[in-house]
Amino acid sequence: MGVYVPNRPPAPQNEAPENLPKELAWRATPASRRAHLAELREKEARQAESYGWVDRGAGVVQLPIGRAMELVVREHGGGQ
Repeated sequence: MGVYVPNRPPAPQNEAPENLPKELAWRATPASRRAHLAELREKEARQAESYGWVDRGAGVVQLPIGRAMELVVREHGGGQ
């Protein structure tokens, strides 16, 4: 009994690092994946503590988490 194995290119994480396109290079090694994850977490942490526009036309803003919680508590009466 035979097994069908489609002729597909290897998954990006299984390619040799030098063969990966730049946008996939972070997948090349465990160290590069850890470094990429650390960068993402740092970016998310900065974003979670900053102000900015999400959609200016719709009037949607981004607030630091602490400030957003203060506003929600103030708006909803703080559980009273």
